[in-house]
Amino acid sequence: MSESSDFKNTLMEALGIKILPMKDGKFYATMPVDHRTVQIHGCLHGGASIALAETLAGYASSSLCSNNEVPVGLSVSANHLTTACAGIVTAEATPIKLGHRVHLWQIDIFNESEDIVCSVRMTNYLVPRNS
Repeated sequence: MSESSDFKNTLMEALGIKILPMKDGKFYATMPVDHRTVQIHGCLHGGASIALAETLAGYASSSLCSNNEVPVGLSVSANHLTTACAGIVTAEATPIKLGHRVHLWQIDIFNESEDIVCSVRMTNYLVPRNS
């Protein structure tokens, strides 16, 4: 995976997720808060937040592992702290542990007021790529 254009015909394209440039060892992505990502009350759906976090952690692990490995989600845990009802949310993924087979990520998702909407821990397991 090299950039957001690789997301064609995926959940990431459907949700409008965009990968931003890495900065200071952290990975970033954005997602709109719109008809695709809100719950029935008009605010960001918790599942959309988790999809954003898991996408970013998977992208980050993919960019760090060899071409012979594929990261697969092993565990995800989220705390929904506040909400966003319009605009764009931004996810920031920080590596906690980058082991030989396991990557642990902290992903914080911020609304446009820079409040943490959701705080996520994501574990990826690196498996051999099937030829």
